[in-house]
Amino acid sequence: MRSILFISHSNPDDNYFAAWLASKLSLLGYNSWVDVEDFRAGDAFFTKISPLITEKAVRFIAVNSKSYLNKSKNQNTGVSRELNTAITVNSIDNFIIPIKIDDCSFNSFPAHYASWNAIDFNNNWQKGLIQLVEELEKDKITKSTSLQNPIEIWHKTIKNKTSVVDKEESYYSNWLSLDLPNTVNVHWPENFTDEIYSFPYPFIIEAKRIITFASSQTAEKHFRIKNSISFSTDEFQSLNDLVVDQFLIIIEPKKKLVKLMNVAFKMHLDKKGLSYWHRRGLHYFKHEEGAKKSVNLRKRFNKSSRLLSGIKSVTIQGKKQKINWHYAINASFDTTPFIHYKIYYTLTFTDSDGKGFGKKTSLGLRRSVPVDWYNRKWFEMLLAALVKISETESDTHIGVEIDDCRIFKINNEPIMEKSQKGYFEP
Repeated sequence: MRSILFISHSNPDDNYFAAWLASKLSLLGYNSWVDVEDFRAGDAFFTKISPLITEKAVRFIAVNSKSYLNKSKNQNTGVSRELNTAITVNSIDNFIIPIKIDDCSFNSFPAHYASWNAIDFNNNWQKGLIQLVEELEKDKITKSTSLQNPIEIWHKTIKNKTSVVDKEESYYSNWLSLDLPNTVNVHWPENFTDEIYSFPYPFIIEAKRIITFASSQTAEKHFRIKNSISFSTDEFQSLNDLVVDQFLIIIEPKKKLVKLMNVAFKMHLDKKGLSYWHRRGLHYFKHEEGAKKSVNLRKRFNKSSRLLSGIKSVTIQGKKQKINWHYAINASFDTTPFIHYKIYYTLTFTDSDGKGFGKKTSLGLRRSVPVDWYNRKWFEMLLAALVKISETESDTHIGVEIDDCRIFKINNEPIMEKSQKGYFEP
């Protein structure tokens, strides 16, 4: 019985996309197959690939790209062989499903399906996947209960061979514990002027009041205060409304505490000199010529150094150029199930002049630049970022200023659990 979704692509140029598609389809229950080991050269094609297409495939998904179309014109390539084999399958209607993953021209499609509608993945892979699955469901393509592990597909693509071994292994989260300040102050300025917005410590505004950890003595150095009331931080974690005075009741004070803590972390990153990416609400580490390029993790975590920015040669819209990549982070404070910051991270990119790229280009770069980064590397980069925003490379905490000569401490080692099973990664 035919059950395989055969994914035909340009190897190795489009291996990343093909493996992503195969793993997504497998997760959805389809029996997808993709050749990332390149059996299409020589005799292996006739013994392995050809029978899959002619006897076992229920659909042939042609992954069109500039590379794929170029190879389709050469009769000696695996792409051309696969297409010529697929066209011989006459027993299934709509056997070939063409999809498009870059800005190649529809007019350049092979004659096998030149006039057919193709599913466009170029602008958004997720939307393309949804359209493809709708097509499969419309054609009532059956799903399988015995499928290849999607992780195995991915590991084959990036040439990674992992195995489970019996050893105690630490598993870190992206959560950071911290010592919460004891009090929250609500200051009522006599005049709400622009000077208030330059207050150097974390604060938020509620009904022309200043909610901050900074004391009234500190606030008085920057603006005149009509009244000031101090609350315990526990009161601000309560679900009950908080009565400040006859004119103000703070609704859901816990949300105000969360907002204040998020502002505090953002201000700390600003003071550490990170650039701010407004559209995503992320801070990223600059790439500066002559600056210290790596962060030493040996003192704090007994690990090797890691870079938080770098230069890479890439091809954008057919033009090869050098771009800067930057590790970027932000934080979200939460009190459930306990007090912690959750750290999010990604990459952002700038050109040689330090200007950012558009959404589409950035998305492509985030897929291609770190394609061979393993989980271990990503995590050690997180450790490097946390060390970088600490005072020194040997500090155990990140000190966030909240008042004159006063900080609260965030542990710069993420919360960890241990397991008796681990992975061997070469």
